[in-house]
Formats: sequence, C-alpha cells, structure tokens
Amino acid sequence: MISIINNLINNTFEAFTKLDVKNKKISITTFKEDKNFCIDITDNGDVIPEDIIKKIFNRGFSTKTKGKDIHGFRLYITKKLIEKNNGTISVESIPGKTKFVIKFKID
Repeated sequence: MISIINNLINNTFEAFTKLDVKNKKISITTFKEDKNFCIDITDNGDVIPEDIIKKIFNRGFSTKTKGKDIHGFRLYITKKLIEKNNGTISVESIPGKTKFVIKFKID
C-alpha cells in the first residue's frame, strides 16, 4: 500500500514541477464503496489528455523526453502491484482536477 501511494504522489510532485499553478494541492481520501476499499488521490494540476490516459500504465511509456529510458515504470509498477492484490486503478482528468481511484475488494 505504501509503494502504491508513494508512486502516485511522487508522480504528481514531478508533474507539479513543470506547472505554474498557485496553491498546488494533493488530496488523499479513503472510503468504502459497496464491497470495495477505495483510495482517491486527486491533484489540481494539468489535464492529462485522453490519448495519454490510455497509455499511462503501459510499461516504458513516459511523456518525459530527457532520460526516457529510465522513465515510464512507476505507474506500470503501481498498476501491477494493485492488480496483484486484486485491485483496479482508474484515472479521470478534467481542467483543474486529476483523480486516480484505486479499489480493492474486501470481504
């Protein structure tokens, strides 16, 4: 769980370094929905375009151009960790809000 949250937060901080957004915010919310334990990680950074969202969890995919061979693994590994623990991850991105939602089945 720590690796999953850490990877998503680190990704957000990296994205924030490229932005000129005042009052940068990251929120982490946990809640139960039906038979799922959910983690919602939301930030107020730039919109992630739909074509990028479709590839964001692919192994080796990165929007960074420098050192491209060392990027593109954090979100891939995060998704694999979630799936290994019978979970799912989704991304929603609109102007002013990008949200990663992780869900794990609970008994």
